[in-house]
Amino acid sequence: MRARPGRVTIYDVATRAGVSISTVSLAVSAPHRVRPETRERIVAAATALFGRVGFNSATMLEIAQVCEISRAGLAHHFPTKESLMEAVLETRDREDRERFRRNGSRGQDGIGILRGMVDLARHNTEVGGIIALYAVLSAEAADPSHPAHEYFVRRYQRIR
Repeated sequence: MRARPGRVTIYDVATRAGVSISTVSLAVSAPHRVRPETRERIVAAATALFGRVGFNSATMLEIAQVCEISRAGLAHHFPTKESLMEAVLETRDREDRERFRRNGSRGQDGIGILRGMVDLARHNTEVGGIIALYAVLSAEAADPSHPAHEYFVRRYQRIR
């Protein structure tokens, strides 16, 4: 179905906000408020687990157990493992962009940008699981059928 001219679609909102369609869908259709601290705890647990065992090996039940919530409670926040993975990647990208803007854009010269990149790399080595997360997920996502394949294609095109 084609959108009518001038009509904003969920895809338009997701593209403009730089988030996934499922994130926008959850935000507009959630029956009641999602507690940000619960969502953050789930994303942190998934980040660690995906980095340790990979997306394919991690289960939603394991993530729910780490967060001490039910599987149904996890599904309330993230209906699919793919939507959770998208949130993990979006969260990391957003945090990295914010950190780089704070620390890497002090000067627009090459030295300031390089310092920002070094600061971001140092920070990521100190945050448990981040480097492993990207190493494991990007390797798994080399398979075009992996749900993160397009994310990593776009990401590497953007940072080249």
